[in-house]
Amino acid sequence: MALDTARGMNYLHNCTPVIVHRDLKSPNHLVDKNWVVKVCDFGLSRMKHSTFLSFRSLQEL
Repeated sequence: MALDTARGMNYLHNCTPVIVHRDLKSPNHLVDKNWVVKVCDFGLSRMKHSTFLSFRSLQEL
């Protein structure tokens, strides 16, 4: 089940633009008769159009 979830999230994160689910929890998974898990409930999802990196220097910590 965890592997199916990871594959679903990997698919979303490799789309163009990237889709960020933002509400991944057990009630947002559907299980079919073959025990295959599907990620559902995209109500809080957002598309990530650009990437930026931020970091804090060790001096700020």
